[in-house]
Amino acid sequence: MENEKLFLTPEEFANRSGLKISHVRWLCRSGKLECIRTERGGHYKISTRVLLEYGNSNNNKNADVNKDYEALIKENERLRTKLDMIFNIAAKINKN
Repeated sequence: MENEKLFLTPEEFANRSGLKISHVRWLCRSGKLECIRTERGGHYKISTRVLLEYGNSNNNKNADVNKDYEALIKENERLRTKLDMIFNIAAKINKN
């Protein structure tokens, strides 16, 4: 009998779930995806059980997570644009 893995890396989880690796890591960091961190190195490990649960509830709660993530990205882009504008104004003031 083949020994099945109990935990997946974020990369393996991303490959199996169809999500981007960066999104899986964000889900782990934000606590929206149940995972553990290794004692050595602090790497995320996700239970294979979570993959099954994620697939079953993907259309419900994780759709909200994806919306939150997309909203966060848009807000980040908006704030970066404002910061760029502030830096440009400050540079013009310093030239004078």
